[in-house]
Amino acid sequence: MEISEGLAVVRTGVNNPGNSPGTATAGFFNPVQKLNRDITVLCAYNIRPRLYLDGFTGTGLRAIRMEKEAGIHCVASERNRAAYEMSRENIDKNSSSVELHNRTFESVVSTYNFDFIDIDPYGSAFPYMDVALNYVRNGGYLGITATDLSTLSGSVPDKAKRRYGAYVKNDRMKHEMGIRLFLGYAAKRAAAFDRGIAPLISFWHGHYYRMIIRVHQNLSMAEKSLRKVKFFSKKTSISSIYERRREGPIWTGDIQDEHFIRGLIYPDTVVGVKEFVDSLAYENDSCGFFELTDHASFHSSDLPSLMNSMKILEGSGYRVHRTHFSHTGLKIKKNSGDLDKIWDLIAP
Repeated sequence: MEISEGLAVVRTGVNNPGNSPGTATAGFFNPVQKLNRDITVLCAYNIRPRLYLDGFTGTGLRAIRMEKEAGIHCVASERNRAAYEMSRENIDKNSSSVELHNRTFESVVSTYNFDFIDIDPYGSAFPYMDVALNYVRNGGYLGITATDLSTLSGSVPDKAKRRYGAYVKNDRMKHEMGIRLFLGYAAKRAAAFDRGIAPLISFWHGHYYRMIIRVHQNLSMAEKSLRKVKFFSKKTSISSIYERRREGPIWTGDIQDEHFIRGLIYPDTVVGVKEFVDSLAYENDSCGFFELTDHASFHSSDLPSLMNSMKILEGSGYRVHRTHFSHTGLKIKKNSGDLDKIWDLIAP
């Protein structure tokens, strides 16, 4: 089948219409990942990296869009021969100058001096983190797509412990905690190479997490990053309704660069994402969030209206915003004392 996305027109193989990662087949295409690609193009358009690697190109779509829409020189790698041939056809079809290799990610990433490396593999990004962190240019960026959500969000705690050395509870905050778990792991692995990380943008969408982080070759930055990787307790940091349980270690620092998000310039080809991207800046207001459903359940109460709750809290002097991690969650900046008092304000 042939699809059009941004300024690219490509032939694909299997189309995955559902909300799942899909399987590793030549030319596999997942339309659910369009938001991922749109936001990556948007970020690169503003970052202006000198050399970008699409490490698991599949159909060549991401690299072609990056070149045509962000004006960036791109290298792409694809070890599957059939997918490589399809990518070659698509690059030629789009009159693109993307440099394509039928080689493994590891062999290509070590050959060039990339300042943006994109890791969006079939399966977990976990096996590729060390080589990417080690080879990205100082001050460069890693784009990471994680699809092993059952592990990261606490559904398979033994595997999370083996793979990432951490634990999070599988509850209504699991997707924020899953992103923070992965960022904590990235910070620890970066520090092993005397490197520090700074998240640029992080979000959850359907079956995947997407994170873009900046990597600095600097011992003091490595130590600063490690200080943000801690154990976390919802009971002490959010509300006394939660059980006493340590989660982590997770990244407890900012998961977005608010200044970067608010200063983004949008290319004409990236439409329909601005409201979502703008909202991400408020995810920094707290680690975790005030979950109305949890409080209603704990107090055996009806669920209060989200919008009415926000109006009440804003009227009481709180800075409050919605979170994309939950339909009934609120990010509340902790500048007004004990968050346990909030339920008394908004309880129906």
